[in-house]
Amino acid sequence: MKHRQQRRVVRFFFVFMLATNVQAFVEDDRKPLIVRERDDIVVRQNVIRTVYEMKKGDVSSLLSKDEPLMVRDRESGAVRLLWGRFPGVKSIRGKNPKTFVNFAKKYIDEHQEWFGVESKDVEEVTDALYMGKTEQFIKFHIRRGNVPIQDASIDFRFKKGKLVQIANQSFSEAKSEDGETVTDLDDRALGYVDAQRVTPKGPVYRVIAEKGAYRLAQVMSYEVVATDNRRYKLELDMMTGKVHELSNQFFYLRGEAKADLYPRWYNQPMQAAPLSFLDIQTRGASVRSTLEGLFSAPENDQPKVDGLNGLYVSVKDINGNDVQKQATRETDVWRLYAMKGGQSNWLDKSVAQHMIFDKVTEIVHYAKKFVDTPWFARPLIANANLNSTCNAHWDGRTINLYSGSNQCANTGLISDVIYHEWGHGLDANTGGIEDGAFSEGYGDIMSLVMTRSHILGIGFRVPDHSPVRDLEPDFVYPRDRGEVHSEGLIIGSTFWDLYEALREQYDDNRAIEMLSNFAFKMVFTARSYLDVYDALLVIDDNDQDLSNGTPHMCLLNEVFEKHGIAQHEVACDLAAVEAWEVSDTDRDGVMEPGEEVDLRFIARNASNKTLEALKGELSVSQRGVVVEQASLNWDSIPQASSKPSRDQARLQIGEDVRCGTIFPGKMKLSSGQREISIVKDFAIGRNQGTPQAFVASGLPIPIVDHQTVIAKVRVQNDEWEDGVTVYNAALKFDIRHSYVGDLTVHLRGPGGESAQVFKGQGSGDDVHFDQDVTVLAKGKKAVGEWRLEVNDSASQDQGYLDSFSLKLTPARFLCNT
Repeated sequence: MKHRQQRRVVRFFFVFMLATNVQAFVEDDRKPLIVRERDDIVVRQNVIRTVYEMKKGDVSSLLSKDEPLMVRDRESGAVRLLWGRFPGVKSIRGKNPKTFVNFAKKYIDEHQEWFGVESKDVEEVTDALYMGKTEQFIKFHIRRGNVPIQDASIDFRFKKGKLVQIANQSFSEAKSEDGETVTDLDDRALGYVDAQRVTPKGPVYRVIAEKGAYRLAQVMSYEVVATDNRRYKLELDMMTGKVHELSNQFFYLRGEAKADLYPRWYNQPMQAAPLSFLDIQTRGASVRSTLEGLFSAPENDQPKVDGLNGLYVSVKDINGNDVQKQATRETDVWRLYAMKGGQSNWLDKSVAQHMIFDKVTEIVHYAKKFVDTPWFARPLIANANLNSTCNAHWDGRTINLYSGSNQCANTGLISDVIYHEWGHGLDANTGGIEDGAFSEGYGDIMSLVMTRSHILGIGFRVPDHSPVRDLEPDFVYPRDRGEVHSEGLIIGSTFWDLYEALREQYDDNRAIEMLSNFAFKMVFTARSYLDVYDALLVIDDNDQDLSNGTPHMCLLNEVFEKHGIAQHEVACDLAAVEAWEVSDTDRDGVMEPGEEVDLRFIARNASNKTLEALKGELSVSQRGVVVEQASLNWDSIPQASSKPSRDQARLQIGEDVRCGTIFPGKMKLSSGQREISIVKDFAIGRNQGTPQAFVASGLPIPIVDHQTVIAKVRVQNDEWEDGVTVYNAALKFDIRHSYVGDLTVHLRGPGGESAQVFKGQGSGDDVHFDQDVTVLAKGKKAVGEWRLEVNDSASQDQGYLDSFSLKLTPARFLCNT
């Protein structure tokens, strides 16, 4: 396989970069080749959320059984999530981790029908073990034989010692590929970059998604050191020699106490702040300052700082200019006071070191209010003033902040950047960075909980001080999937909305406390941002029973559903309007001009409690349509049941209302203190239009690198005279391509409007698109030319557009009047 040359990015456009275990603050434009998306990224995102479905039978029938509720993988049918009641399982007393681990392994052995693995196949991830006061989390990685399965895990989640949820990503149903291996695999590894050394790291299985199933491809992982000393991670298929992953691995071998600091960034007024938990040298000993920056030393001594080292962080200037400071004696007090140097505000290398020390210490001390981990017990190495600009990165064990320039500030002078990179470190040390987009978003969340701001990286650019990211705009899955830095904004913007929602319900301090509790605990167990919602329900639970909801389940569900990373919890609805019965003047069940229409609405109670005293109020906003009777009432609706309203709403349709008019009706439902509004569309007349398929000719056509190919269909016949609009639309097309991640597909209508219908991800070979696209076409002009535009944005891989068809239903309404 040839290597693509990296297309240069605009250097100061801010996107966070993942190169395997390296998390950079902005994308690095020095990479010699494109990092292809890992094949199993698609697997993880398909499995975790989008393919969940409930076990057959409705919720109430499941709840009546003495067994946990199950969520299954729609592709393979394997159980992915268990929650609710676990019969025969007693709460575990005490906080002995061994007791929890032994219980979990025994549970796996006793339930082979769910997990498909035995305890001998699992390995405890000790870094991800969390034994908190209220929650306890255990993670196991999975092996097949002696070969680990990449990103496969089983997570046990307890509430006060009671098992409440199990996330099962064992992929036991996946068939493994075992056979004759390529004999010259090591030699092939030498040919992918200009290598001076290639070191095999051992075989692993990768999970590959296929239609209706998963398979395990055995790959050999290599560490590659190029002639320019850059490091790469390379994974080759042991059966075929195919490249599964080639990515950069940046590794930098260069590596009372107070200071004048900026509260958040370098353009603010400086403030004297304590240097907490700082190691201070005295004659023959070392003392450590308190949280308030206080310490004691003999009066005939000369306390000093030789580099900023402390309980939680050790700051190293990459150029060897570590902070050196001696204390001065003022009467009976030692003053160890570091003040600003002579450099410009955004460049000061000494202040940058103090800022890094202070902000890392601050976030670790704050995090320990909620969680603890062995990672906190050893000082983090933080490299300051790297000989480069406009970036920062986590390299697998250290955080690294770059020097400034006339275009970008020293990133050690910006708190947001420091918090973000520290977030990568926490993610890496609580089970490993399993999802690059999640890790980028997690870094953003760490900045959010510390700054309470949706703006990230303020002051990154010089001289306009503009930030580089904003969590306020809504980023939605799967629409905004893509490069990991921008994709991380999906979970980042979700947490900003969660913060806003909590602030509406509580005061700001309570909201940030709750947000922090969620944020610091979830990283121990959530392997992908698509897994965060389920983990947060466990953290929010207050009675060790997820089957009856959690105190903030509906608030969480509303926020996460808005961003596409949670399915709608029907139990959170007051009720749903399923349908309505029409009683009209001519008794044909169709609203028509000049008629008086009575509507009886059918409401469904999807919750697990009887719904009492449900009331409704109907309103419409259509000229010529008058609501003469708006109020509705329902008798008690049992759980998981539907019932028609006792009353009927009445509409008077004016004679001048045009046949074919579609207008919204708003139903406000209330019961006690709860209230929701539901919008439904009503139509005047009955649509007589019949679906018609329009098929493109002249296919297949080749898809060429860096070009857009176009296939066309023309809508023009007696059914579609001018003025007729689309009522329903469905789109189908088939593409063969060796790397669909290069492709973006748009549908363009006769009026010139264009909408993206497909954006490729990863290295799949084919696209079989068959979806309803009514939302893109309804109400639009139909007559004319419709175009499918397929753009290939990269080099090397090519393919064919094999077919394109469009099925359209005209809006041709008929009214008896």
